[in-house]
Amino acid sequence: MKRTLSFLLVFLLSAQCSVGSVAGDLSLLTDAGQTDSLDRPLVLFSELNDGSVLTVDDEGNVSLNAFTNGVLSTQWSVLLEVEANNARIDAAQELVTVAHDQGVYVVQMSTQSVYWNVSSVDRVDDAVIDNEGELWLAFFAGKRRADQYDTTGYTGISSTTISAGISSLEILNDGRLVMASYDKKIYVHATDGSLSTTLTEPNGIVSYMEQTDNSTLLAGTTG
Repeated sequence: MKRTLSFLLVFLLSAQCSVGSVAGDLSLLTDAGQTDSLDRPLVLFSELNDGSVLTVDDEGNVSLNAFTNGVLSTQWSVLLEVEANNARIDAAQELVTVAHDQGVYVVQMSTQSVYWNVSSVDRVDDAVIDNEGELWLAFFAGKRRADQYDTTGYTGISSTTISAGISSLEILNDGRLVMASYDKKIYVHATDGSLSTTLTEPNGIVSYMEQTDNSTLLAGTTG
């Protein structure tokens, strides 16, 4: 089946956020072959600045790997033994967040240990650390919002509730919280959790967002 990958370019610093789009045909991609295989699915595969590769599998195993001739060689691992839903590494490449069904673990790279553990009665679908060091827990279903935590617990700050559910989450460089929804809208929140802008231009459900510079957000949909 032919699939199209669409990218929306959201210009964040204009008086009103504007959106442009570009699409690519996935059928044009070709298989380059297999160089290595892993025992379990990954929720994170990230090449670090020093050329090493960080992986987190669906059982919460956080591993730093050397990558030579297409083969991963594990240097160390932290075994969390959870059902991992998503994982991220912060901009300093020091803290790894692992969102799971009972909360979030934050693993410190330099000590190869758990730095922070947040428990939740609700499934956590994603978690990201902002520029101030606070941790945002995203609940795609259920609460359908994001809650902010510091090392003492819940700060009392939350995003608005997205009634249609959340499909993707990102923290911008200026601290704003951006959430895409299954209603094909993008919701931009201020640092205090209040809703500041709603973008209605996407023509599909946004499943991926990444800030490319201080003024542009790349949002990807498939259809």
